[in-house]
Amino acid sequence: IMLVSAWGCERSTAVHDTGATLPEKNVEFYKVRRQKVRSYLKVTGSVQPNMEGAVRIVSPLAGSVEKIFVRVGDQVKKGDSLIVIKSAEINDIHSRYLSSQSQIKEANRVYDLNQRLFDVGAVTKNDLLKSEAQVRELDVNLAGLRKKLEIYGVSIDDGFPGRLEIKAPISGRIAELPASIGMRPDTNDVLM
Repeated sequence: IMLVSAWGCERSTAVHDTGATLPEKNVEFYKVRRQKVRSYLKVTGSVQPNMEGAVRIVSPLAGSVEKIFVRVGDQVKKGDSLIVIKSAEINDIHSRYLSSQSQIKEANRVYDLNQRLFDVGAVTKNDLLKSEAQVRELDVNLAGLRKKLEIYGVSIDDGFPGRLEIKAPISGRIAELPASIGMRPDTNDVLM
């Protein structure tokens, strides 16, 4: 029961069965009943996912989107293929790697020759040390190019793939997918 009272100007009071004193006039009692009230709010906009703990997928190289393996809402596991980027930079790195391999072979041949010539006194120690330093420099360069290809997930034996397959760094669900086939993302553009 809900009590609604209206206070008037009169000072006389009456006692209700609860013991409270109320003015005699302008007192009304109402029976209250419960009912469910449904209300809807229609608005325009888009649902934004809670991005806490989200990983933004970007391409480490510029190129164009060739394939997309997932859609918004898909569940992925760490290591699953997400997207393929066609990039000329992959071919460039791969060709520099192959070129470095050839240069190392030649530098090793020159070093071996200088070693034999030094043993018979035909070249100076300085010439031998220069050829040895060149071999070491090319070895470091080759290792760096090999590591780059590994980071991009490209096998050295793939020939000239020109494609970079981006894999899921963690397990989760695809919340956003701004990438599309043919898109030319830069290294700052979020793909998903």
